[in-house]
Amino acid sequence: LRTCGQEGLAALIPGLDPELEPVSELSAELRAAGCIPVCSAPAVNRLLRNKLACAQYFEALHLPFARTVPLARAAELLDDFGFPLLAKPVDGSASRGVCVVFHRADLADLEQNGTAYVVQNYLLPVTWGKRKRDLRPADVYRNHALLQTDEHVVQVLIDQNHEVIGVFTSSNTLKDGAV
Repeated sequence: LRTCGQEGLAALIPGLDPELEPVSELSAELRAAGCIPVCSAPAVNRLLRNKLACAQYFEALHLPFARTVPLARAAELLDDFGFPLLAKPVDGSASRGVCVVFHRADLADLEQNGTAYVVQNYLLPVTWGKRKRDLRPADVYRNHALLQTDEHVVQVLIDQNHEVIGVFTSSNTLKDGAV
């Protein structure tokens, strides 16, 4: 707030996930200081960080979304899709803690580590030219780190009257998990 006032900022756009909640929590104070925060409301940020609540929200709206269940219900996905599965911490962002699970023992390890996880059907890009059943850990990990070579992003800008004023979609090529 002090810096916004000192620098005379007209707008503040959070550039990193950890900045979203603090900036949105300060929205009223920022506006009072003459700076417009370009971010979602705190409740929206909390929803998007909670991978299970987010999946349930989009599912209720009948929007396409990877099937998502709590780790304890992973067997449901295995019955329908088999391995591998994608596991994510329930609360998180920026792909921290995300892993691809190839074996039941990996699921058991996740259950023991004290972090709440969701699991999803692993969506294999067609461009890889592989079948899911042929996928191996070497295809998605290098030096024990998850390979992230591309991502697809949709951003929607909504005004104060809840009207959509812009939509941005992109397919990004990543290097070491970053654009």
